[in-house]
Amino acid sequence: MIGAKTQSGKADIFSNKALQNIGLGMAGAVIALAIWLMGWDSFWEAKTWDWRVRLLAKNGKATHEVCLILLDQNSLDWGKTENGWSWPWPREVYGAIISFCNRSRVKSLAVDILFTEPSGYGVEDDVKLGGAMSEFGKAAGAVFIGQDKTTFPIPEVANNARLLCNVRLLPDPDGVYRRMPLSFKENTVPSLGIGAYLAALPSHQDIQAALKKIEATVPKDPHGNAILRYRGTHTAYSAAAIIQSELRILSGEEPVISPDVLKDKYVFLGFSAPGLYDLRPSPISGVFPGVEIHATLLDNFLSQDFIRQMPRQITVILILLMALVGSASISAFKSPVSIVIGSLLNLSLPILFALWCYVKGWWMPIVVCEIASGTSMLLTLAVSYATEGRQKRFIKQAFRQYLSHELIEQLIENPDMLKLGGQRKMISIFFSDIQGFTSISEKLEPEELTAFLNDYLTAMTDIIIEEGGTVDKYEGDAIIAFWNAPLDLPEHAVRCVTAALRCQAKLSDMRPVFYERIRQNTYMRIGVNTGYAVVGNFGSQTKFDYTMIGDAVNLAARLEGVNKQFGTYTMISEFTTAQLNDAVAVREIAKVAVVGRKEPVNVYEPMTHKEYQEKQEIFETFDKGLNLFYTGEFDKAESVFLSIADRDPAADAYRIKSMEMKYAKPEHWQGVWVMSSK
Repeated sequence: MIGAKTQSGKADIFSNKALQNIGLGMAGAVIALAIWLMGWDSFWEAKTWDWRVRLLAKNGKATHEVCLILLDQNSLDWGKTENGWSWPWPREVYGAIISFCNRSRVKSLAVDILFTEPSGYGVEDDVKLGGAMSEFGKAAGAVFIGQDKTTFPIPEVANNARLLCNVRLLPDPDGVYRRMPLSFKENTVPSLGIGAYLAALPSHQDIQAALKKIEATVPKDPHGNAILRYRGTHTAYSAAAIIQSELRILSGEEPVISPDVLKDKYVFLGFSAPGLYDLRPSPISGVFPGVEIHATLLDNFLSQDFIRQMPRQITVILILLMALVGSASISAFKSPVSIVIGSLLNLSLPILFALWCYVKGWWMPIVVCEIASGTSMLLTLAVSYATEGRQKRFIKQAFRQYLSHELIEQLIENPDMLKLGGQRKMISIFFSDIQGFTSISEKLEPEELTAFLNDYLTAMTDIIIEEGGTVDKYEGDAIIAFWNAPLDLPEHAVRCVTAALRCQAKLSDMRPVFYERIRQNTYMRIGVNTGYAVVGNFGSQTKFDYTMIGDAVNLAARLEGVNKQFGTYTMISEFTTAQLNDAVAVREIAKVAVVGRKEPVNVYEPMTHKEYQEKQEIFETFDKGLNLFYTGEFDKAESVFLSIADRDPAADAYRIKSMEMKYAKPEHWQGVWVMSSK
């Protein structure tokens, strides 16, 4: 009888434990399902998708059939230097590209360029473009179908293209282009990628009928968009090389590029030069030519391997399965080490399965499955340790390898001080770079370079940390840091600029020592900006890491490079300057328009008040010249800057610029110094 009771008691305990695990697993699944149905995981899911794309991108069976002709920066430079073409180029130049494609016997040419206004070179220029399109007969022209109106091309293009295609790209809510509709206007106007295929059809074939057939066969998401399978980049040729080749063939010379390389290809013509503003964020890259997205659509169609969205019912089953597995497995582990190992194994299951699904052409949601698994494990741990008083020690032990001791202690005292995940926050951003680092690295042995970098980075990092900054990352010799995240920091702009000045002073002290080692004086350029950015946990399962993204971050990076133009070494934006409250002396350097940003920004050089007083006379003279430059009085400005050019690199830069501008003063002068490079 005693034995029978014992067995029954064990069975009851086992049954209760199993029911508890099932209940906790179901609770984790319900939480994950709620988050998923509310769309709260969509941002992070999109980022995990981008990671999958970058990891597994590869060519499809028809990738070799698609290629690009890109109007890149080299083409722009060639057109201006060799031919004197200002932007926009003459239309007959594009006619030369079309003629080369005709000569190459390409299947079709998709032109990702909106010719909405008559050419500035006269009617004949447009006529030549239309004539080239008419003779070719297989060009897909561009039209922009907006929410409110449709922008059509000039008649010479509209009447001579085989068909007109929409070139409007629709990003996901986070601004990244992952999917695309096949057509617009009730399935009557194809996207450019599909239009390239339709333009290659025989002249007798009904394009509208073909488009409807394509719409019926391509898998789509619930919003009617095709999910793109990115390849990376397609084979691309510079527009300048294509134009030169056509001109050489017409002159009886050997072409730069043989027409045979384009034979039987679907060709896309578009922009990749940064100044032409057609670079878009994609899963592959943050700066991806828009025309590549259209090419990817055609590539997927030809290869017949579009990504399919996982059916909702299958996703629900996966969520339940991951939650139940997480709860059951964690309850079986007892030691902290086994719990951590088991947790990592459980969390790796959705990732591995999602990678397998990607290879098979399915988008399986990772984040919601991770939430289900993680939540059920956490609930199980909480229940298991609540009565034993070990929860706090477990959390501390589990996160010790990911976080610093000081941050763990602060989080234990006040967990709300740090929110896991992305959040929009005002921060001050620091970018630094060693001047001429390439030449330094070339002359040093690997061991010497490593020792030099370690000493330099250690000294700079110590200052940044002392001033309350968070070092984001090192990229070679570059240091990227920010203030006011993850923890709030009063006067973060002052602390950031102070750190920059201290770093410059420290490098000045170390310069003689470094000179003995590398036989070269070491200088660094620093760019600082303050503004809103998204900061959050963008790390992996094995390392807790905060980083930042946003326009404010990009501006700080640009300002580091802008130093080159003015001979300065530390530059801060007007947004940082506004928060200094006279804690640091500054002088205005310029009103600049940096690459990738439409609005100009005033920039300043910071310094100590003592340094400002020592050079006050120079700075006051510089300000007079700067005001003359802003008002377009370049002769007077040149004279003022000349008087101090030998004592102030920025004045010397303005002297040269003023001398150039007085012979080519632009219309509607706003005093903005436009940066042509990063």
